[in-house]
Amino acid sequence: MLLVAVSDIHGDLAKLEKFKQFLAEQNIQPDALFVCGDLTHYGSYEDAVQILSSIKVISERLFAVVGNADRWEVAKALEEFNCSLNFRCTEFDGFRIAGASGSAGDVGEVIFTEKELSNKLRALESCTPLEIFVSHSPPKNVLDYTANGTNIGSTAIREFIKKTKPKLHIFGHVHESTGSKVIENVMCVNVAAIKEGRFALIELDENANVLAIKFLEFG
Repeated sequence: MLLVAVSDIHGDLAKLEKFKQFLAEQNIQPDALFVCGDLTHYGSYEDAVQILSSIKVISERLFAVVGNADRWEVAKALEEFNCSLNFRCTEFDGFRIAGASGSAGDVGEVIFTEKELSNKLRALESCTPLEIFVSHSPPKNVLDYTANGTNIGSTAIREFIKKTKPKLHIFGHVHESTGSKVIENVMCVNVAAIKEGRFALIELDENANVLAIKFLEFG
């Protein structure tokens, strides 16, 4: 199974068109598309609909969470496109997947304290065995270092993956820390950021084990 995983579009429709063109030129036809938040940059519901309408053509199986730089009305758009993983669990092709929106901190609109985020994640702990976990925020100290060396990942997210052990955790938020790393026996992948011309291709076997990860760049 081939997944395309993206994040941090930040409402950049021109960059999104270049991304779609790159996929077409490379004949990349994913089985599913995952969007790890920040579809807009403090945009409206209408902005989110425009973004979702554009990316929906990439794959009919679309799953997304809301980022801290989205507004809560973006969550409504995800619901209407039937692609929301906003603190919920679902399945596709026998894989159980769950998602968490926003970030812990004080920057943005969709933000939580670590305690609030932990409480929301607790409701997802019954979603096991969990194959894929999608969040906007990274786990604490995992691919979460900003340009000034500050790590801004979430302790609540880190505790969640430690408990639930998904086979794959994909996220964005920290544009400077694109990459992959195994932590708590979980393959963690920061796929940021479409706005800067980067995304990830992730290949899974029939048991959701990660076979390959490629980070690709486009103009």
